[in-house]
Amino acid sequence: MDVVAGNQRLKKLLIGEAKWGKDSISRPILTDLIRRSQRMPQVAEGWQVQYILFSSEGFKEAAAEMARELGVRLVTLKDMEKTFEEVY
Repeated sequence: MDVVAGNQRLKKLLIGEAKWGKDSISRPILTDLIRRSQRMPQVAEGWQVQYILFSSEGFKEAAAEMARELGVRLVTLKDMEKTFEEVY
């Protein structure tokens, strides 16, 4: 897990992973992130979790499909560059 942010009052977590290699993210990366997050005490206590994946090379279709089904946010390097251009 590369990103973990929490709001104790609202009992919400943001949990994410960033992959900056030359390959697009596959479904096992997402399933592994979710599996590892289950060990966090807040997740076990029922906190609401929002997952996010960052990738420099995009996402394989199976990972994107699973992300849509689970409401996982997918962010590419191009997405981040566009956001920074709009802000700055």
